[in-house]
Amino acid sequence: SLGRRPWVLEHLISRVIYWQSAWEIFKDYWLAGSGPNTFHLLHAKYFMRTWVPVDLDNFYALPPHTHNIFLQIASEMGIIGLGLFLICLYLFYSTSTQMIHNSKHPDLVFYSSVGFSGYLVHNLIEYNWPDPVFTYYFALWILLVDFIRRKETNGPGTRRPVFFALVAGYGTITAIATTCLYLYHQEIYHEIPKSSTLQEIEAHVHQAQRFCSKCS
Repeated sequence: SLGRRPWVLEHLISRVIYWQSAWEIFKDYWLAGSGPNTFHLLHAKYFMRTWVPVDLDNFYALPPHTHNIFLQIASEMGIIGLGLFLICLYLFYSTSTQMIHNSKHPDLVFYSSVGFSGYLVHNLIEYNWPDPVFTYYFALWILLVDFIRRKETNGPGTRRPVFFALVAGYGTITAIATTCLYLYHQEIYHEIPKSSTLQEIEAHVHQAQRFCSKCS
């Protein structure tokens, strides 16, 4: 029961708060997001907008992530990043469904899809994307299904241009957001500590705000 396991309820409540905070961030950065790995920087500022039914003195206000892969992408990469991610999921599942009915290796495709789905279901309450072990299997399932499709069709398939367009778009957004985050960190964690006057500190803070106004 929850009475014997109070930590279960605490984890559930904390996740709801993280999800609400991610939603608030998404509403402010709905187009392209706040940038990769910025949720932990912004959460302390945004979670006060959320419903908080816990003792704030004991609440962990600096979580490393949202504990939800979809909200993590939405808050950090906006509707553009989330849209590209959902399109990739659609292409994977539509291809897998066709191959389960038509492929010479339906069992392999089916179980790859099951493993892929299990990863997504688990990431509704967790966020394992930065973990290379999880990312490795996530990519492996996609590449395995695509490899079987290419081998059986004796060609790259008709969706190759779409795939490369998605990769290029996602990579461009990620590169821009990562650059902004890097420049922000440079100002906050490298330039400010070396400053000797208040004016220099203020100048670096203003410069950092240009890269991430909500982080400062």
